[in-house]
Amino acid sequence: MREEAGMAAGTRIFTDGTIRTLDPEQPTVDAVLVRDGMVVAAGALADLREQACNSPDVVDLGGGTMLPGFIESHNHFQMAGVGFAHVNLRGDVCDSIPEMQRRLRERAGQTPGGDWVIGRGYDQTLLAENRHPTRQDLDEASTDHPIAIFHVSYHGLVANSRALEMAGVDQLTADIPGGDIYRDDHGYPTGVFMESPAMSLISSHMPQNGVPEYEDGLKLARDHYLPKGITAVHDARIGGYDEVRAYANMIAAGELPIRTYMMVAPELYDAELEGQAGDLGPALGLPAGRLIAGPVKMFQDGAIQAYTAALTEPYFDAPDEHGVKIHDPAFLSSEIMRFHKLGLQIAIHGNGDSAIDDILNGYEAALEAHPRSDHRHRIEHCQTARPDQLERMARLGVTSSVFINHLWHFGDRHISRFLGPDRAHRLEPLASMSRLGIRWGLHSDFPVTEVDPLMGIWLAVNRQTSDGQVIGADEAVDVELALRGFGPDAAWLAFQEGKMGTIAPGYYADFVVLSGDPVNVPETIKDLQVQATIIGGETVWTR
Repeated sequence: MREEAGMAAGTRIFTDGTIRTLDPEQPTVDAVLVRDGMVVAAGALADLREQACNSPDVVDLGGGTMLPGFIESHNHFQMAGVGFAHVNLRGDVCDSIPEMQRRLRERAGQTPGGDWVIGRGYDQTLLAENRHPTRQDLDEASTDHPIAIFHVSYHGLVANSRALEMAGVDQLTADIPGGDIYRDDHGYPTGVFMESPAMSLISSHMPQNGVPEYEDGLKLARDHYLPKGITAVHDARIGGYDEVRAYANMIAAGELPIRTYMMVAPELYDAELEGQAGDLGPALGLPAGRLIAGPVKMFQDGAIQAYTAALTEPYFDAPDEHGVKIHDPAFLSSEIMRFHKLGLQIAIHGNGDSAIDDILNGYEAALEAHPRSDHRHRIEHCQTARPDQLERMARLGVTSSVFINHLWHFGDRHISRFLGPDRAHRLEPLASMSRLGIRWGLHSDFPVTEVDPLMGIWLAVNRQTSDGQVIGADEAVDVELALRGFGPDAAWLAFQEGKMGTIAPGYYADFVVLSGDPVNVPETIKDLQVQATIIGGETVWTR
């Protein structure tokens, strides 16, 4: 991509490539005219030159393909950035407990005694030992440091003996509703804690981040996302006002161009935000469209790969296990009713079909009591939704951001271990949703899986696992529909249609330039390269 210098600032024409607008009224154009960060016109180059009046900057796409910038509709942007400072224990770099111990021991050697050592991303099903590590395993890395390591799903952690002592956790510690404390034959905690109610026994004693740490995390996340062509994110849980302050500071300083739609924890909406939803720019002195308070975010279950997604039928390789429900269904319904009455959008994490039942029961009760025609309540992930549940979603107007990356990263184990073939092949039911008129976005849930919209689009089209199996071929969609999952349909999930996700007059000039046209290479979309990322008409990253 080449930009001509010396032309009038603020006005640009993007041309000389394939431009897919994702606007059904005008799917492709020759050129796009941008002024002051907004799309002014899209069409023939000669017409746009005439409309520009003064000599504009001309951005030569060099034969590449320009699309609306990718919108990642469920990920943990800020949390992932903070997590980059933790010891990497993901399965691609750490495949055994001895290797885990080596990595943690190395970090402990660089850390003052008594300070915490934190790891991230272990997957017990990818370890040679095929089990969770225990407190005794982590003690081998250090007994001078409290150690905690997060499961790849972030729905569990393991702590060493020093951490358990600091937290006052022992065999007398009571079980926690909505969580799971693993115990040995004598009733003593093994160090494994699943789901946030149990995890908080340990995490509440870990160092708490403040605005500086969150700002550092945002910088790292920004540098990780921009090369992927991502121009907007739905940050899937903002739990405290320091996180909002960090976002605001970074935007005000001109250091964070990515637009953010925050999913807000109930306690934050109840406290500092006082139920204030929508664009926070006017209140915080920020440009419009940069930081938006979106839905109330709640959880009703965990993760399939952690055996904590709540299933109606047991796990394929664990016939006594149905998963974990975070809340009593009656309490969940009461919270849904409370926030629905306030007029807020609601987004609830639901992986297992039993959790999805609870969520839909709550949504239906709220909508019957207080009808709203355009609520856009969401089920996040929605992985194992049954056909009857999809029909119910369509009737209620419930939408979803779908965890498409699971097919690649966990699909083989879904078939052989977690769910079995029948349930595995109906995972991420995109085609069924589309037939019923349910609009959906696609996501990575980063840092659970790597953020990569091109991989997500490829998976929606091809539905292949990492071992090459095709999983649920009937649920595949075409390239154009898959592109919408990171474009206009992802924008619609956030009430941002008319502003982003499409290249058309009046929209933000947020674009991604690719090395080729995804529509022409459906089988190799994941191998395309991002050449440039453009936000507000300005190139913020280039290869």
